[in-house]
Amino acid sequence: MKRWINVAAPCTGIALLAMSLAVQESHAHAQHVHQYIVKEAYELLRTQHGDIPEMQNHVGGLEQSYAGAYAWQLPYLTTGAWREDVEDPIFGYRINNLLNNYSLVSISHFWDADQGDLNSNLFRVNPIGIPFDIGPYENSYDKLMRYASGGWILWYQDTIIVQQESNGHYLLLSSASVPDPFPFRGVPLAYDRLVNFYQNHRMTLRADVLGAYVVFDINDQTFITDQTPISIVVFSEVRDRIVWEALGRMCHLLGDLSVPAHSRRDEHGLDADSYENWIGGSGQPYTVWNAANAGPVVDPYTSDNDPLHYLMYTLQQQTNHFGSNGPYESCGNDALGGAGRPAEIAFLQSIGLSSYGLPVCGDPFSTPNLENIRDHTFPAAIRATAGLLYWFAREVGLITVGVAERQADAPERYALGQNYPNPFNPATNIGFRIGDFGLVRLTVYDLLGREVVVLVNERMDAGAHEVRFNASELSSGVYFYTLQAGDFVQTRKLVMVR
Repeated sequence: MKRWINVAAPCTGIALLAMSLAVQESHAHAQHVHQYIVKEAYELLRTQHGDIPEMQNHVGGLEQSYAGAYAWQLPYLTTGAWREDVEDPIFGYRINNLLNNYSLVSISHFWDADQGDLNSNLFRVNPIGIPFDIGPYENSYDKLMRYASGGWILWYQDTIIVQQESNGHYLLLSSASVPDPFPFRGVPLAYDRLVNFYQNHRMTLRADVLGAYVVFDINDQTFITDQTPISIVVFSEVRDRIVWEALGRMCHLLGDLSVPAHSRRDEHGLDADSYENWIGGSGQPYTVWNAANAGPVVDPYTSDNDPLHYLMYTLQQQTNHFGSNGPYESCGNDALGGAGRPAEIAFLQSIGLSSYGLPVCGDPFSTPNLENIRDHTFPAAIRATAGLLYWFAREVGLITVGVAERQADAPERYALGQNYPNPFNPATNIGFRIGDFGLVRLTVYDLLGREVVVLVNERMDAGAHEVRFNASELSSGVYFYTLQAGDFVQTRKLVMVR
């Protein structure tokens, strides 16, 4: 049995002030709008790539009933699209929790890509006539990548039976009852990459994490009290609840970037945002855009081989043209800053952001200007979300790439992605794609060409992979990493900064 140790950290003045100011949730789109985007995105994907029965069974509906009563309860995309504004399963932000994370649940739904991929967000507030910044908070690109990459603690509240990998025993995992507002309620689980988890059902029971739960070995009829992580396999029902809700949450984070306040880092829990209130209002102006007229699915597979960054960055930069009502970064711009990849920059330059029109800075949020924001960003959100669903379906094999597409895509079947973050301290992620099953070697070298560490040296299945490189024992400086797979060899540079 794990028991909570209640340690109440002292509340700082700024924390109390932030709690008192945060009197309403900061939602970019009303939750029903997020559900709508997901539904139309799947329909758009279906019209271009055919039915995907497994995904279609887990899209969900527009009714509030698809939200569920708590996280990881229902196996639908629209569940995650709704619940991402209800609780923050990764960072634990919420009002009045016992760890003093006094902030809005959606405080990590903002990303100014011009500031870099993993920049921490500060938010300007002016509640008493004296403007000041609160933060820092993680950004939405950071959060989306954590959903995709795994490794964070997922608190699963329902009682489940799983199989222990080491001995094949069946374990009963059950959450003990703890009072609500405890933020971490349930059994602490973690998956390694969402795509891999969908395919292999493997998770880690984080028995080393303090919580309130029991682990019962059904085969031995004993309770397990050893506080070491346990590798487990979950059944499809649990896998589906987690995977489809997590993917729906990723859809939510992507959709948020179609709202200027979220691309401008304008927190709007205190001062309402004109566009948000209008687009999700009773007139439902968002419904003029749907799968039939939004345009083609965004194909995120480019020569840069970074699909998730492509989707987030290109949507954010389109929205970033427009100004917002907030006090911090209210003026829009067409500068393509941050860590834009060449294919992303080329795409954005091709569409002519400067022609997007008002409002840009200090312009009235009149109905024509609000419609102009909608007509540029909302169909882009549907197309990009369809691209996200396409990415997942393709990575897990729900969509089979045709022969002609495989041939056209041949140069990109093997690719080495740029590590992120870069520069980094002390850990970074390295993604790569291999086209066929075979021996893969990923090696890090110093400037003199000396081998520093071998990260991968094993046979691997075709598809996208990612490894985490912890360089805590290395000194600051420039290093190189090389991927070797069959006849394919590619090298990129990474920078360690203490």
